[in-house]
Amino acid sequence: MKYLGDGHQHPAEPPVVSQRTEVGRGRQRRPISFPVLAFFAVLVVGTGLRLWHLSISPAWQWDEAAYYRVSVNVQHGVLSEHSVYGVPWEPFLWQPPFYFLVLSRWFSIVGASIYHARLLGVIATAAMQAVLFRLIWKIHGSAVALFAIVPVIFDGWLMYIERVSYIENVLLLIIVTGLLLYQRALEHPSWQRFAIAGASIGFAAIFKHTGAYLLLAVLLCWLVLRRAHKGHLVMLVVAITVIMTYFAVMTGLFDVPGHDWYIGQTITQVRRVLALQQSGGTLTSPGGLLHLLVAQYRFFIPSVLVALAAFTTVARRILQCYRVRNWEPAQENALLFSWLVTGIVVFGVSSLKYPQYFAVILIPAYCFIWTEVARWNWRSAWKNTVMATAVVAGLGSFLLTVPAFSVNTLAQVQQYAATQIPASGIVVTEESIGDLIQQRWCTVERATACLGHATYAITWRTYLYTSFKEGDPAFYELMNGARRIKSFSSSVGTATVWKLGQGLVKRRVGVLLAAALAAALAATLLVAAFGGRSAPTSSRTAAELGTSEWPVLGESQPVLGVDLYALSNYSAAEVEVYGQRTLAYIKNVLKANAVGIVWNLYAPSPYTDAVKVTDSTLSASNVGILTRIAIQDHLLVEYRPLVLVPSAQNQWEGLISPYPPAGWFNNYYQAELPYLRTAQQFGVSEFVTGTELQDLNSSPLWPSFFARVSQVYHGVISYSSWDGNYFGGDPDTSLQVARPELLPVKYLGMDMYWHMNLSATATTAEVAAAWEAIFGKMPLSILRRTAIDETGIQARAGAYANPEDLGAPGLRSEQVQMNWFTAACATVRQYHMRGVFFFKVDLTDNPAHPATSLSTFEGQEGAAAISECSKILG
Repeated sequence: MKYLGDGHQHPAEPPVVSQRTEVGRGRQRRPISFPVLAFFAVLVVGTGLRLWHLSISPAWQWDEAAYYRVSVNVQHGVLSEHSVYGVPWEPFLWQPPFYFLVLSRWFSIVGASIYHARLLGVIATAAMQAVLFRLIWKIHGSAVALFAIVPVIFDGWLMYIERVSYIENVLLLIIVTGLLLYQRALEHPSWQRFAIAGASIGFAAIFKHTGAYLLLAVLLCWLVLRRAHKGHLVMLVVAITVIMTYFAVMTGLFDVPGHDWYIGQTITQVRRVLALQQSGGTLTSPGGLLHLLVAQYRFFIPSVLVALAAFTTVARRILQCYRVRNWEPAQENALLFSWLVTGIVVFGVSSLKYPQYFAVILIPAYCFIWTEVARWNWRSAWKNTVMATAVVAGLGSFLLTVPAFSVNTLAQVQQYAATQIPASGIVVTEESIGDLIQQRWCTVERATACLGHATYAITWRTYLYTSFKEGDPAFYELMNGARRIKSFSSSVGTATVWKLGQGLVKRRVGVLLAAALAAALAATLLVAAFGGRSAPTSSRTAAELGTSEWPVLGESQPVLGVDLYALSNYSAAEVEVYGQRTLAYIKNVLKANAVGIVWNLYAPSPYTDAVKVTDSTLSASNVGILTRIAIQDHLLVEYRPLVLVPSAQNQWEGLISPYPPAGWFNNYYQAELPYLRTAQQFGVSEFVTGTELQDLNSSPLWPSFFARVSQVYHGVISYSSWDGNYFGGDPDTSLQVARPELLPVKYLGMDMYWHMNLSATATTAEVAAAWEAIFGKMPLSILRRTAIDETGIQARAGAYANPEDLGAPGLRSEQVQMNWFTAACATVRQYHMRGVFFFKVDLTDNPAHPATSLSTFEGQEGAAAISECSKILG
């Protein structure tokens, strides 16, 4: 007998282990290595099956996309999904952050993809099965453990669901570890062992909130066993302390003044579980469950039958306890009994019936039923036959699912969006699809921000869910007149791509015109009423006023410029040599009279506020060397830093949407500060402070940023707009009406890569006419303040349709590049713009031996067209 300290004596071995003598005593002399080796052989086979065709089956599941995107962002220091267009940034707290921290570290080791996330899930499952084997061994002995674990490893449903990168794969490892530590505390009671078990159980609850059912399970086990009361109290206090500490830390970190991110998202999750708020995983009727079993999951009928047998067995055990009015009938298998009953009750009451949740019930169900079967008074041959039948049925159902669930709808949508939807487009879609695509996106539930901006929609439909049921009024307004382009269907669901119509745009233009007329009328009345007195105006920045200590670039005559691009940093001696060679070529061969010095700054993530000068950034002193050489060659100079996001699949700075924005602007200013000082020192004509920062285009922080810049640099402060913002439309569409979205600067810049519906054989006049037609929709007052800071195109047939793609393969067509460059110069002359800069000559280029890429114009007809521009511009 042992004394725990609670005033009662207890047997040294708890009732839950008393059945060892009945099942395994006769085999106790067998070497312990046999069940261990047999288990590991089974584990290897089971793990191998889970790895088989893992990259293609099952198809990507809904949550995997979100988990993948969040974990990739965590790699770069931000806990969020792909930011939503027009919606303020918020952290991803729908699930606790621990899984994403683990997965992000795993991605750093092996690479980031959904396949690699699945590998981690399979590893976690194998570890869980090993711990589970040890747990059953401690309760019932090695023979029963081996008998029970084999059908768990080879169950069809579990093999299917454990191949998906769900959080539950890691959660179950934590749960089973907590149960093993609890069983250890039961067998050898001490407050320290119960405290360790309590910490593990508390961690399961904060790793994923559904893991809190483990605490209820051990409390039920305490009720069944009715012993070690002080130890259980210690365990309960420690578990609750862990949970409350987590809540306090998360609230302190994320519920900052003005935001209740953690509390808000957590309450929403609780409401969804209690069916107070509907979601895509909600089952509202038994008929819905029956449909899923018969239609989508019909292959797993063997798993359902085994689960029903377990539920029947545990119900029978509960009935026995009721009849004798105590828990004695359940005490022989108390822990597994409590685990199963708690799972049935908790997840049965929950309105969320996600597929991965069933694994949290099925594993204790299988453990309970197979340990019960192993202890039944049957002949061993009959028991083994029943178990073998379940294993064969499980393997058969799993093998049927591999081809059946291999059609990957979400991957098809991702590929389609990457190749067929412009990268600059805005898409209305669902959360998980938005996390897979690179385009900006709105959710169907909050689509108002996309009104007048979105050009595509991607909807999702399953038996339980459809976008058309969840969409808000703005979504329905966008979908009015939408044209279906493509659908992708599989057992997971159906995704449909839509091209949004122009009816909405026309209606909104009409509304805006009406509003403008009303505003004009109101202003007239106010002027008449108050005698024409003008209201005081707010202070304007130097950039808005256009003040400059030096002549404005292109103000008296358009400039012909070329962008000199430094892809990396180099020694001062190398910069001197490279600069002498390339600037002489720009001046003497291309006949340019201006150069735009372009270099890269770097953002670790599109969503954080960091902007960095790295070893690949041309230093300010080296920029000064190039400036000195350019001035010696009588070239006008402008500076134009770019921002690349090397960690992102799409490195375009236009997708930078940082949090907090004020931090980003401060860091951006600090990164540019040495170059602003260099520009002031050399009297550089113009500093283009930003390029194509499309997602920041509407930020109210630009005026204060320009004001800080003007305190250091006293030349022309400008900004180069993405052509979609400059014209106010998607470059992939036919521009009907220009709606410029410009920053508060007097002297404007823009990057020109508008998609044009021109044939590869179009003449120079046809291309020039297309250019002039687009710019002709802009007010002349804007055009005369605008410089084309960047334009380029490949010498490739078909490049007019997507000129910004400077790396696409294709057939060489010198005429395309020549026409594009000539059209640019003709347009600048036609509308008296400030000038044009052609992209690009790399700093390290040797024009005498030019590269052979299709975008390179050195030594080609494109270079001749640039030199002819000097005559066009006069």
